[in-house]
Amino acid sequence: MKEYQRLSKKLLHEHGITLPESLLVSEFTQNQADSIEQLRADERSGFMLLVRSRYYKEINTRWDNTPANQMRRKIIALLHYKMNYSMAQLEAWVEKYSSVKKPFNKHSYHELVTLVSQAERVYKSYVKGINQ
Repeated sequence: MKEYQRLSKKLLHEHGITLPESLLVSEFTQNQADSIEQLRADERSGFMLLVRSRYYKEINTRWDNTPANQMRRKIIALLHYKMNYSMAQLEAWVEKYSSVKKPFNKHSYHELVTLVSQAERVYKSYVKGINQ
């Protein structure tokens, strides 16, 4: 049970994937159960094998190649490399303008989607200001 919760949190935070527990358990037990608590110990280990095999690619993706970190790198490219923000300025910008007001590396996948859009708009405005 704890392993499933740990894996579920990792997939949600790093990849934006929500594990549909009831659907997976139902599929595994052929509609005999819909919750991990209803499984016996041996069934739980078989269930975790199913989950790990189904989400193998996401589980074993190196942390730096996760979709969330790719978005972080895009923000860094726009603000730090193209607009010459220092990393401290970038961190301050993120904490000030992000919808959740938390440090850059603490943003989840879903929060970063919005943040990338914001950074792209800021960059377009920056380029437009230079070209005038």
